[in-house]
Amino acid sequence: GSRQGFHKQWYQRRVRGVLNYYTNYYYKSNLRMHGLVVVLSLFLAGCHAEVCTWTNIEDAFDFINNEHGRLALPEGWAKGREAATGQISESVYPHTGQIMFPDDRTFTFVYYPDEAVIYWAGDKGSAKSVWEGEKAAPHSHLMPFCRFSFYKSCRVEVVLTPIEDAFGGMSNVEGELALTNWSEGREDATGSIDTSSIPHTGLFNFPDDRPFTFFYYPDEAVIYWGADKGSTEKFWEGVKNLWTDIDDAFEESDKVEVSADCNGDIGIKFQDGLRPAGAGWVNRGNYPPNRSS
Repeated sequence: GSRQGFHKQWYQRRVRGVLNYYTNYYYKSNLRMHGLVVVLSLFLAGCHAEVCTWTNIEDAFDFINNEHGRLALPEGWAKGREAATGQISESVYPHTGQIMFPDDRTFTFVYYPDEAVIYWAGDKGSAKSVWEGEKAAPHSHLMPFCRFSFYKSCRVEVVLTPIEDAFGGMSNVEGELALTNWSEGREDATGSIDTSSIPHTGLFNFPDDRPFTFFYYPDEAVIYWGADKGSTEKFWEGVKNLWTDIDDAFEESDKVEVSADCNGDIGIKFQDGLRPAGAGWVNRGNYPPNRSS
């Protein structure tokens, strides 16, 4: 639009003026520096100004707190509403997540950071409810030779470890937990877990001891017994899941070259040249597992 055109013209005039001044000055005084300015001129010739807007969910809605993908809405975020918790995956576009409202129910959502809009219980066009947030002010950026966007990296920032993966002898069937052969001389135990919010909460009944409530943080693979983190000295540390992006996993392979972008489009090239290249998609936003075709 006109705003973007104005920024482009402004940058172009500024770049030309600066380059003309330094080119004339250093050409007369320092031939070596002149050569450097010529290279810089060629580099900047491929630059363009672009206006981009990207609003994180916590900036679009001032009552939402976001710490490494864990969301929290304080009590009274809306008149008479209870505090709520949830999570968001910012490794995919649009962002996806869920929030558990204790005075209502758990809702999934899709968040478009370029619109600052949350679509509840469905995507754009099919959502049952829509929240419109406050968009960040647009910024102009001078970028070389490439299209620039504010999209966050598609690398996974937070890896969640299900409780049954973190602890040997633990099983989880639709929220019903069982702990078998977990410690010498201890009896098997059973319990339950609610995974609709982070931290997960639950109860374990140890027949040779007593029932214990717990808080489980899947991003830490840690169970805190009897109270939340910071309020108890009893905790179990499990084994965290490791995450390797699919293209990194084959980075040193001498047989195949794999590339995947943030949209999930994947390409496979065989180094021997005997087989044709392949293409497909991978869902980088879910764990476990990564579905592909």
